Amino acid sequence: MKKLILSTMLTVGFAGAVLAQGSVYFDSSANTSTSPSATSNGQWFLQNGGTTSLLATDVNAELFGGASASTLAPLATLLLSNNSATGDITFFGNGSFSDQSGNPYTVAGASTTGYFQIEAWTGNFSTLAAATAGGAFTATSAVFQSPVAIAPTPAPGLSGMPAIVLTNIPEPGTFALAGLGAAALLIFRRRK
Repeated sequence: MKKLILSTMLTVGFAGAVLAQGSVYFDSSANTSTSPSATSNGQWFLQNGGTTSLLATDVNAELFGGASASTLAPLATLLLSNNSATGDITFFGNGSFSDQSGNPYTVAGASTTGYFQIEAWTGNFSTLAAATAGGAFTATSAVFQSPVAIAPTPAPGLSGMPAIVLTNIPEPGTFALAGLGAAALLIFRRRK
């Protein structure tokens, strides 16, 4: 009987270890690097023209995660339109992102380290593609590694996150209009 109980416990324990999946919080509130080029421990920034400053407004964000860089899947999408992104930046101060739901997100197949990518955008758009088409400020991070934890250990935040720098890339029509304006200036200048 003791052998049966012991073998059952070992089997359950082994299966639990194999199937264990790490968790992480969509949170960078403990990150302290104030460099917009930080490769880890990064914060959130807005680049407007030549000025880059810590982000001071809430944003839409999507977190992707996986056990490897090639297995990234959506873990969480926080949107301003449904208030799930409200308070994400301003709660802990400028540049600090925190998912106010407080939910940890499971990273399938990861036990100590997970691979992540973040997409972020401003405005009332539901996807990064829509925000880009609408001329909003956007960012897509490089794929990065960050620790995960298996319960009962509390899930960590994204300490391996690089700086997220939201920029505004004008629509192609804006470039075309600027090119026509420059050409017109050159033509009028030659005539004088």
